[in-house]
Amino acid sequence: MQSLYHIEKAAAQLLSCRYLTDLEQLLEVPRKDLSLLSISTEYYVFTVPKADGSARLIEAPYPGLKKLLRKLNHHLQCVYFLQKPAAAYGYIINYKGNSEPRNMLTNAEQHLGSQYLLNVDFEDFFHQFTKERVHRIFSSAPFRLTARCVEVLTGLCCFKERLPMGSPVSPVLSNFGTETLDQQLADWAASRATYTRFVDDLSFSSHTPFSDKALEEISTICSDHQLHLNPTKTKKYGPGDTKIVTGLEVSHRVSVPGDFYFELTEDIKRLEQTMEASAIMEGDRTSDFVKDFKQQVQGKINFIAMVHGEGSEKYLEYIEKYDKAVSPDLGRLSMRWTDFPYTLP
Repeated sequence: MQSLYHIEKAAAQLLSCRYLTDLEQLLEVPRKDLSLLSISTEYYVFTVPKADGSARLIEAPYPGLKKLLRKLNHHLQCVYFLQKPAAAYGYIINYKGNSEPRNMLTNAEQHLGSQYLLNVDFEDFFHQFTKERVHRIFSSAPFRLTARCVEVLTGLCCFKERLPMGSPVSPVLSNFGTETLDQQLADWAASRATYTRFVDDLSFSSHTPFSDKALEEISTICSDHQLHLNPTKTKKYGPGDTKIVTGLEVSHRVSVPGDFYFELTEDIKRLEQTMEASAIMEGDRTSDFVKDFKQQVQGKINFIAMVHGEGSEKYLEYIEKYDKAVSPDLGRLSMRWTDFPYTLP
């Protein structure tokens, strides 16, 4: 993990850029290529199933563009880290020794002990950040970029005239684009509630109920910033309810909900079957799909460690299950041709 010094250094490097030659040196890409990529960005577009059965659109940049955007994202993240508002918790980098990291767990912790909780969600969050809005972000302080640089960076970061769902820079640019909104919502909540935002999830907690008028005021503030809520995702919790903040149960402590473990168990079963099939069909060669699936499952197990610690019973249980799943018993899997259920014509 990087140090605070390195975050400050990376932020200063981007903020010192003014001309396209500066971006060329920072991103290690010839300015001619930067210009060409900015007017012809290429993306893989596909869908993945969501938990509720609907489809999530993914727009993933081609490898060359993705590499460039990852490097730009690092510098943007460092700039944002140094000016982040108090309410923002989603997709924010951390540094070694930081006693107050911003992540899903610390976001949920802000709402511990509250009797009432209100969750609201933006609709198609990244897609609401149009090319014009991204242009305004790069045109404004703290950046000192020329009009040409702003044009190139905007082109690199946008797809179909808005932020794509699947680009490395979309989360941080959406964070930049909601700084004023975060401050205004925090001011609104100051005397009545605790407010935090994790990307497109807004949470408000209080010891008094949230009225319909309060929800209307929140919606109006968001609309004033050209951001619209998804009314189907609005959720109110009372004193007797199991409260959920960004997928975590919040009561007297933060914990991973039971549904998460059920889904993870099913994922590990599928991973085991996938690894067995891969061992038979591919031998020592592992496909990119299998590698990605393993990383997804590892990420979910690491999520348990983040919430409950690496010494927790659940974490150790699922680490053991994972280790068994990714190391299939090849002796058990070996089959002779006569073992297959052939039928004669």
